[in-house]
Amino acid sequence: MIRATRKGDHEALRALYRAAFPQEDLVPLVTALLAETDRLSLTTETADGPIAHICLTPCTIAPAPAEGDPPAPLGPGEMRGRPAMLLGPLAVSPDLQRRGHGSKLVADALARVATRPGKPPVFVLGDPAYYGRFGFHAAHNVAPPYPLPEAWYGAWQALSLTGEPLLNGVLHVPEVWAKPAYWTDAP
Repeated sequence: MIRATRKGDHEALRALYRAAFPQEDLVPLVTALLAETDRLSLTTETADGPIAHICLTPCTIAPAPAEGDPPAPLGPGEMRGRPAMLLGPLAVSPDLQRRGHGSKLVADALARVATRPGKPPVFVLGDPAYYGRFGFHAAHNVAPPYPLPEAWYGAWQALSLTGEPLLNGVLHVPEVWAKPAYWTDAP
């Protein structure tokens, strides 16, 4: 069953991310995202508890900053530009992967975003083969908040839920996502 994440899920979700991503420490990011009030957080639950999780964070598309200037993170409740959403992270229990749990979560989350006013576009930094199944494509018109390593260029993707082309700009993210390490190889 897919449902909105509840406060009682937080510890189980931290354990889920540790198991699903043993080489990455996503727990601080997930903990910070779960503390945010203005985000979409969904959990797939079985009788044994949460087995999968997805989070989408409200952002905005704003004009690109001057060459060499880093983007300014958004303050609490601050919006600059057109609304957008950032998908991530997504995790499925390792022993239950490749059974459609992640795909169902992505589809459910996108359907929920499509009911929001203006149907904001959704961005993701992820596997093009996986996210392409949902209609994501390379996001050439909207830059990520920080420069990506060249090898990751194809992983920066967007989905317009209205079918309209995206305006040129840069994705402005809230403070929780404003860490260069999330966007580069750098620690």
